[in-house]
Amino acid sequence: MRAFIKVWGNEYPVGIIVWDYTTHRIFNITFRDENDKAYTVFNEKDANGEYNLEDNKGNADVMLTANLDEIVYLKEKTHRAVNDEF
Repeated sequence: MRAFIKVWGNEYPVGIIVWDYTTHRIFNITFRDENDKAYTVFNEKDANGEYNLEDNKGNADVMLTANLDEIVYLKEKTHRAVNDEF
């Protein structure tokens, strides 16, 4: 199985998932976009009580937040490429 995140109209493979064992939820994830820019996204609302990932494409310098329970999902991996990342 492989985790993916659907954001900005695309699907990206998730490289790192941090699991919060006390709440039994995803704490944060890290993925790379098509320009190889890495983003870490936390599974919570920002200081304004909102999720901000959709509004921050290309801006990995802010604390990114999203409802990861809704946009991260698993797919069965059918093969492994020679240079498969993560």
